[in-house]
Amino acid sequence: MIAAIEKRKLVYVLNRDATGKPTIASPLEAHRGRAITFDAVGLDNGYDNPIFAALELQYPESGDAAELPSADQIEKQLAYYELDLGLNHVSRRWATTTHRTACCLAALPGGNDGPGGVLVGGEDWIEYLHEGLTLGSNNFTQKIQVLRISTIGTG
Repeated sequence: MIAAIEKRKLVYVLNRDATGKPTIASPLEAHRGRAITFDAVGLDNGYDNPIFAALELQYPESGDAAELPSADQIEKQLAYYELDLGLNHVSRRWATTTHRTACCLAALPGGNDGPGGVLVGGEDWIEYLHEGLTLGSNNFTQKIQVLRISTIGTG
């Protein structure tokens, strides 16, 4: 998946032809209108359909200023997009809200190698989110302690 900040999210399927050379299929669109994408990562789910996680903020249509929500009311979301290889189609599979300061994602190994899911990083915290978890029950949020390193001069 390739994602632009405020444009499109495109998924390219790579295959091999009869001679073994890689070929790239036409891109499949996975975008939402009026959405800002902060980060996108591919998730490990073995040989199942590929899944991608994207950190998004959906902004409202421009209109009457009195009807627009304030910046504090707009929520960031972590969304999973699945590429159905049988139908050659990308769909939004799951989404949940996350902290307002979320800015980066890191995919965790899945299947037999680990729990899968995503680490969401923000200002002074890291949060673990996955499709089977619900906010406030089984998710794990850790505040990052400030690390100060002082250098010691030599000689």
